[in-house]
Amino acid sequence: EIDSAPARADWEEALAVATKLDDAKWKFRAAAELGFEQFLEGDIGPARKAVASALIAAHTTGDVGAEIRYLAAIGTALAWNRLDDQAISYLDRSIDLAKKHPDSGYPFLAVAGKIQALINKKDYKEASVLIDESAREAQSRHKDIKLGEVLLFKADVALATHQLSDAVAILN
Repeated sequence: EIDSAPARADWEEALAVATKLDDAKWKFRAAAELGFEQFLEGDIGPARKAVASALIAAHTTGDVGAEIRYLAAIGTALAWNRLDDQAISYLDRSIDLAKKHPDSGYPFLAVAGKIQALINKKDYKEASVLIDESAREAQSRHKDIKLGEVLLFKADVALATHQLSDAVAILN
């Protein structure tokens, strides 16, 4: 959801249903999603607590998909806040976990977060390697939105390295 109010309402309802059904997995997942919405709304303290609790629960209960997502989300939030070394630590854990569980799919969210952190750190070489890998994965899976996101990162690197004509070509 781009608009957090409807997303929050959806996840509040999901939490109510999970609570009524006494489904621990979905209670933690819904609470984490509510935490993400709180983060987007600027309510950082409760958001951090909700997502951290959900991450611990996911790890404890073996909910690998949720653990991959939460590690990636935490890492991405840290990258957005320019805490890049901490971000990369979370993002690498997410990527490694996804590699150990290939049925979880390619970890686009974690890789995008890591690319952002690497760009923040001006490590354009490693960022470019991940950009190319992620672009290939997006193309092979017909994930046009993911490909668009990766191309924006590629343009960012081109701009940062003063390759203006390349940046324009990428964006075109």
